[in-house]
Amino acid sequence: MSPTFDDPTLCLLVGSGRSGTTLATRLLLETAAISGPRLETHFFDVALPFLASVPGPRYSAHDVQRVIEEYARVGALWFQGADFDHRTFLSRLPRKPTLSLVEVFRTLVRSLASRHARALVEKTPSHLWSWPVFVADPSVKFVIIVRDPRAVVEATLRQSWAVDITEAASQWVEEQREASRLVASLGPSRARVFRYKEVVADTTGFRRGVCEFLGIGGQDAERVRAIGPDALFRDFESAWKQDAVGPVDSTRVSIWRERLTPAQISTIDAICKPMMTEYGYPRVGGAPTVSRVKRFRTSIHVGARSARQRHAALRCSGHGETVQAATLAAQYRSVETFWAARAAIGNYRERVATRSMNKDRSQ
Repeated sequence: MSPTFDDPTLCLLVGSGRSGTTLATRLLLETAAISGPRLETHFFDVALPFLASVPGPRYSAHDVQRVIEEYARVGALWFQGADFDHRTFLSRLPRKPTLSLVEVFRTLVRSLASRHARALVEKTPSHLWSWPVFVADPSVKFVIIVRDPRAVVEATLRQSWAVDITEAASQWVEEQREASRLVASLGPSRARVFRYKEVVADTTGFRRGVCEFLGIGGQDAERVRAIGPDALFRDFESAWKQDAVGPVDSTRVSIWRERLTPAQISTIDAICKPMMTEYGYPRVGGAPTVSRVKRFRTSIHVGARSARQRHAALRCSGHGETVQAATLAAQYRSVETFWAARAAIGNYRERVATRSMNKDRSQ
């Protein structure tokens, strides 16, 4: 059944930060049949941890009011310049004894959308982790943007909030693993992966592909309208999102080759190797400058953070047995990684001791 203005398809556009999600959102919002919020809502970044102690998938009016009040309280930065009043929003929610987070989120997206349309696209990259909440609602779809990890890490390192290169690369790996789980669980009818290089190489083809995926065809998929930066981000975000509103430049796909050092490229390659192979990104080669010990330690830290996000989403989705299994799997992985890191540390110390003995003998 094709989506209508009264019952639009809800689509979440997700991916790693700095992977081109803002540009992809712009291309979709330029399509006349698609609308959405001008802001990243970050709804589940607040709702899932806040409700982690309350099993889902349905919540009482009191719990919903609590989470919306919390969302309004911590969302001052995200909603800067937006017309959002949590009391008005609560009055727009369906009048039911209990509500799911999907119903609350759908109402939020519709209330923030700039206009009525046959499909609503909401872009918050970190909502990648929220997909278990949507498993039971087949009307919700996901578009996942994947970009070369070296380009993602290079773009991250240029930001004021830049993290360590090892952490940035490890985070990309965790996010691609979660994206693979999403696609495997929801299937191709509800989750579609688009590579950044393909998006910028054929913007018309990307729009057409997403419209087809969302059930939009005919002239609605072909009509395009221009939008300004106000429809994509707030003024203070222009420092890192301004490139998304200019002419689409396909040469930016490989700009990381000019901006990263060979040592940095080798480090990213070493950390991201498994998922790079899965997505067909060729490795440049070379020895990483970051020790294996540090890579393991960072993997433990990032993996634990990812496990907490996954656990919160699973609990709010009402999959109790899945939550337990996921928790055990996360614990097993932490233990497995710990012993691997310990072995690596032992091997490293042994090599240092051997080199020191050889040096003493030579003297």
